[in-house]
Amino acid sequence: MYDTAKLKIRRSFDKSADHYDNYATFQRETAAELADKIARSGAGGRALDIGCGTGSLAALMAESEAFENIVALDLSLGMSRKAKERSSRSPGFVVMQADADTLPVRKNSFDLIVSNLALQWMADPAHFFGQIAPALRSHGRFMATTLGIDTFWELREAWAAAVDKVGDNPVFHPFVSERELEEKMVNAGFEMRIQSARRIRSYKSLTHLLRSLKKRGAQNSPGLCKLGLGRRDIMMRVMEEYQSRFADNGHVMSTYHLVFIDAVKTR
Repeated sequence: MYDTAKLKIRRSFDKSADHYDNYATFQRETAAELADKIARSGAGGRALDIGCGTGSLAALMAESEAFENIVALDLSLGMSRKAKERSSRSPGFVVMQADADTLPVRKNSFDLIVSNLALQWMADPAHFFGQIAPALRSHGRFMATTLGIDTFWELREAWAAAVDKVGDNPVFHPFVSERELEEKMVNAGFEMRIQSARRIRSYKSLTHLLRSLKKRGAQNSPGLCKLGLGRRDIMMRVMEEYQSRFADNGHVMSTYHLVFIDAVKTR
């Protein structure tokens, strides 16, 4: 049976596909950074982009002309269709709708696998790494960005203050720590290097931040989907707490804990 949470994620990104690029500034920035790291790594041959979204990373890679061909896939049909519009301008750039948990690719078929801000939505990262390792050729490479545990810490703090509760909260998505990522990748047969940075972004208000997340499809991802759907009085208190704690010059701040992964298949 198809996973209910995964179905919600797919439908959410399907719904946001048409206007995704109007709101996905951060995703485009990280795609450009990752594309630059890929170019400087000297990677080439056959590449696979998992969770390609509207195809911004794969398109940048295609423009570099360093790859024989690039296969890009996304769980969302809407996102896949948008990526296909980009791929039509680049020979060797192929797009398909597919589930990363059951990769429709042959073993030892890619020199490089990439992923930009998709790994954080994988329900089981260990299973995902176990899927990509066989798809890579000997000493193949996995290069990706994901979101770390400090992402949206301001929102968690404002929520805890508003409801007078600390600790784990099912409202929020359980981002995986860098240590956990490394352990899971080593177990799957990778040697890896992780770099991270905290990127601060400003929004007109908490409402603007939440609307931006929704337009990028994240609102209906596990955990985040519950935010804002509770009692109105709780959300009003959250907004007040957020404004009092994290406002600066008329805007509110939000942290993205960006994690860069560079891994080589060793077995």
